[in-house]
Amino acid sequence: MNPAHTELSQAIIDRILEAKPSLSREPLEAMSLASQLDLLFLLRGSWGSLGNFSSTQRAIRHLVGDEAFWRWPEVTKVEVLENAVN
Repeated sequence: MNPAHTELSQAIIDRILEAKPSLSREPLEAMSLASQLDLLFLLRGSWGSLGNFSSTQRAIRHLVGDEAFWRWPEVTKVEVLENAVN
């Protein structure tokens, strides 16, 4: 995976966890970068220290590419089944 994608994902997750410490990191890591960004702006607001949503989304999509931005991490059937049981 693109190193920029990984770094951005971890930075966004860190900001989400700052806003909502009761969340767990694992489910956030299983989300697409687009979904992580949407959640961050939902929790933190669309203006302020984050900038505005449109500019941030365009910059990230330019950095990692559209396909990587929208792609959900691959999950095996075993992982899905284990999560359903727990």
